[in-house]
Amino acid sequence: SDKIPEVSRVFLEQEILPIKLAYSIKYIKKNTNDTTYVKSSLSYQLEDNSWQDIDMLLRTRGNFRLEKCYFPPLKIKIKKALSKNTIFEGNKSLKLVVPCLQQKDNSDIVIREYLAYKLFEMVSPYHFKTRLVNLTFEEEKGKKNKVHSFKGFFIEDDKTVAKRLSGNVFDGFIHPLAQEPKACVRNAFFQYMIGNTDFSQPHRHN
Repeated sequence: SDKIPEVSRVFLEQEILPIKLAYSIKYIKKNTNDTTYVKSSLSYQLEDNSWQDIDMLLRTRGNFRLEKCYFPPLKIKIKKALSKNTIFEGNKSLKLVVPCLQQKDNSDIVIREYLAYKLFEMVSPYHFKTRLVNLTFEEEKGKKNKVHSFKGFFIEDDKTVAKRLSGNVFDGFIHPLAQEPKACVRNAFFQYMIGNTDFSQPHRHN
């Protein structure tokens, strides 16, 4: 049988990963889109409690959350040469889920979403790997920066999942009757189980 590619270290380990980011929310919302990134850097904590910096590209993603949330959901792109010999090796792109609003329980909502991914990982062989993070975010606001601390989590990029499962990314409408029956029904029941009423399998929306 074909050998499944090894999962990246960032997802093999499940301890909460401390990371740091700094950027202007106003600038990134105005100057990035599905194809346009801005240069930035990410710091993450090593096992000896020291910190390592890695240069990367950053952009906003999503639709509803991007429009309604104070903290926009993010996509990170790391060049292969820069990720070599780091925990991010093997991941050219990553999604980062962050809280929506500035409120006391914003990390609780993120953890609930993270647990939904972990539950689905238990019931389906076709899933995205995730990693919970403690994010220290320095919001650049002119001369007066503001520091936020909350939970977030990384999600594998769809192309990475496709490669791991020897599949391809399909971008477009697909009728449920054209989907693999067991996987289709499993996904619908799972959405019902977690109380998600805002999903569409034909339009690949959850």
